[in-house]
Amino acid sequence: MIGFVGSATNLTLPRVLRRFRARYPGVQVELRELPTAQQAEELRQGLLDVGLLHAPLAGPAAEVLTTQTVSRELLLAALPADHPLASRTSLPATALAGQPFVMFPRRYGPALHDRITSVARTAGFEPDVVQEAVQMQTIVGLVAAGIGVSIVPESVTRLRRRDVAFRPLAPPVRAVTLDLTWRTGDPNPMVGNFRSLFPPPHP
Repeated sequence: MIGFVGSATNLTLPRVLRRFRARYPGVQVELRELPTAQQAEELRQGLLDVGLLHAPLAGPAAEVLTTQTVSRELLLAALPADHPLASRTSLPATALAGQPFVMFPRRYGPALHDRITSVARTAGFEPDVVQEAVQMQTIVGLVAAGIGVSIVPESVTRLRRRDVAFRPLAPPVRAVTLDLTWRTGDPNPMVGNFRSLFPPPHP
């Protein structure tokens, strides 16, 4: 059983699953899209074998899980395509001050939520969250509807929506990781086989 955050489907997960199915055609893979916090707890309980989530982890799960960073991404501003700021090629984070925000609740992904919040606080403001949603594609859909703006991982741009403008932040903010996670010392061969399909950890 493999857990994954929604952004993992934009690049990493499809590529690795194709390799896994080619190398282990007789192994049936079950997938569950879950927020980071829920993955960590289900990994701890043995309900998932591996997860793709956003580290670092906290609480009891962090003590029994091992994580390996498999990709790093920029954070981008997500704006309705007709938003006045969408005409700019890049945005200082300060430009988002006073804008209504669409974000996910912190309990679903504390590390990513804290990183996004820290970008705003460094720019001198607190995000004015007017709407919450759990999944990234839902957040982007609400941005398209004009509910607010957001800050999202770069991989979300692969949704290729014409009604949303994704703009780099200036200076660039590169601190979002996608992490492969498993129970420390788990002897399950499926876990080792799945891990072997990822490149060595980035420095």
